[in-house]
Amino acid sequence: MQTLNIQKENIRNIIDKTITCLRGGGVIIIPTDTVYGLSCDAKNTAAIKKIFTIKARPEQKSLPIFISSFAMLDDVAYVKDERVLNFLKKIWPGALTAILPARGWMPLDVRGRELTIGVRMPDYHLALDIIKEFDGPITGTSANLSGYSASGKIDEVLSQFKHMPFKPDLVLDAGDLPESEPSTVVDCTSWPPKILRAGAISENEIKDLLKYN
Repeated sequence: MQTLNIQKENIRNIIDKTITCLRGGGVIIIPTDTVYGLSCDAKNTAAIKKIFTIKARPEQKSLPIFISSFAMLDDVAYVKDERVLNFLKKIWPGALTAILPARGWMPLDVRGRELTIGVRMPDYHLALDIIKEFDGPITGTSANLSGYSASGKIDEVLSQFKHMPFKPDLVLDAGDLPESEPSTVVDCTSWPPKILRAGAISENEIKDLLKYN
C-alpha cells in the first residue's frame, strides 16, 4: 500500500496519483464526510472484484457509489420522480445514500445483481474533486473488512488490512476524521422515501426536508 498524507503532500500531486490509480484499475482508501471509504472505478468489473476480495465481502452484496454531480447521477441511476430529485438536491452533498433504479449499463457486480443502485454525493472537497476529475463514479463502500466496523480513524482502518493477503493500492491519509456515523441509507424508489439504515442524517432531518418537497 502506498500512503499519501493529504496534510503534507501537494494536493495536485495527490489528485494526479489517485486518478492514475483509479484508471489503472486500482483500489484506494479515501477520506469522506463520514468514515473512510474503499473506492475504485465503479464501471470497472475487475476493479470491483478486487474490492470484494480486499473486504472479504460476499459478492451478492451491492456496493454504494460516489458521484460528484447530478449529471453524473443521471449516468448511473434513473430518477423519474421530480420529488425525489428535489429531495436529493436539498440533502446532497451530504451523508445520505439513496437507493435508486440503476441504469442498465452499470455493472451487475456493483449493484449486487439487483435493479437498484446505492448512490451518494459526499460532502468532502477532496473526494468530490477526485470524482469530478476522474469524470466517473467510484465505489463508496466503507474501508473495513466484512463484519468489522467502519471507522474514521486512520490507524483503525489500516490495522484491519495490515495482515491481509490482499490490500488497497493507495491510501489517502487525512488523519482521524471528525466523529460521524456512516451515511443514512434511504430507499428512494418510491414516495415518500423510506429509511433502510439509520446513520449520520437523522429521521427528523429527513422528515423536515420532505415536508417542503
